[in-house]
Amino acid sequence: MSKTLTAALAVALAGCAFTAEDLDTWDRLAAGSGRLAAYYADDARPSALRMDAAQRLLAKGELGSLIAITRAAQGRTRTARAGELADLALPALKAETPAEQAKGAEFAFHVLSFSADLDAPRRTALVGACLDWALKWIGQEYPAERRRPPEDLLQAAALAAPDQAVPAALASLAASESDAAVQATAAALSALRDPALDVKIAAALLARARAAHPQVSPVLLDALLANGNETLLKYVLALSGDLRVPHGLRKLALDAADQRLKAKGLEVYQTMLRLDDPANGDETRLVALDRVLEYGGAEQLKPALLALNPDGHWPTEGEELRALIREYCDGHIARFKVSARPVLIELTDANSWIARAFAMECVVRLYPDEAPELLIDLLEDETPLKGWTVDGTPTTFGEVVRALRQG
Repeated sequence: MSKTLTAALAVALAGCAFTAEDLDTWDRLAAGSGRLAAYYADDARPSALRMDAAQRLLAKGELGSLIAITRAAQGRTRTARAGELADLALPALKAETPAEQAKGAEFAFHVLSFSADLDAPRRTALVGACLDWALKWIGQEYPAERRRPPEDLLQAAALAAPDQAVPAALASLAASESDAAVQATAAALSALRDPALDVKIAAALLARARAAHPQVSPVLLDALLANGNETLLKYVLALSGDLRVPHGLRKLALDAADQRLKAKGLEVYQTMLRLDDPANGDETRLVALDRVLEYGGAEQLKPALLALNPDGHWPTEGEELRALIREYCDGHIARFKVSARPVLIELTDANSWIARAFAMECVVRLYPDEAPELLIDLLEDETPLKGWTVDGTPTTFGEVVRALRQG
């Protein structure tokens, strides 16, 4: 219904008296919507009948007419009409069936565009009703007749009354029992592109994740990653080191957080070095050691090797352990071999046998000409070494050094 046609009909209806029966008649006519709109737009008509006309337009789905009439008004008239639309929207949001409520939500979404024209009580009531509906249905399947996604109504409410809507949405996000609702709510709020709000969303998501821990679902994990807050990403990275979390989810968390955090995840990786997970090839511990050496360099070499659990699971077949250590010597420690030298020499006297094994093999790999003398203190070390010889023959630190000195 165009504003021009509405105005023309208003002129045609001017001076004529109409009753509720006339509204009934227009309601049944194919072209009756124009007359109902013109009647509603005429402030000289009785208020009760004008609202009756508006209600009929709403029932017929003529939202555009009601919105256009209000938008065209000025000053007090616009304020009054905005209030009338709010009065229509409130019961529509609380209709008996979900399908009817969804239609009311579509209407309320448009009415919220007039929030600046509403008085405080009406704005508060409308925003509250919109929040109730949006937070009830967000992240859920509901009638196909819906016209407006709950996310849209949540965003509109947040823009109309941020001090009212945002705290309510954040509280719902932290307390919701549905991870799908958490994900959808966080995404809707993040779409507002407010950096300060993003920080609050991250805090609410972290509270939600900690409450669910260790039962963090893939959906909740996606929500944490989508926010991208550094604290959240560190929490996600730490998930990969929690053996109570399913391995598949741990691996997903590790891969996703590592790509985003890089060196910022160093502190978390250090806590994973003692992790023992033979059922999954100790993958997380090995990745953690890889990252600590990559991001921490020589400065982190000593604490990293001492953090490795000597009582944990280590390869014992054939030359597996020696080959594993070689990878770290050649792939990482070789990059800072000069600064690593005094650290490795010191670690040949460490209490931890696995730290001594790393130190011994790296000295052999990185300083081959000097290795026989640098490792002389290990000559009498008869600690068994498994996973060190090709044929699996048992050996010790002392035997390895003696063989090295014999050429």
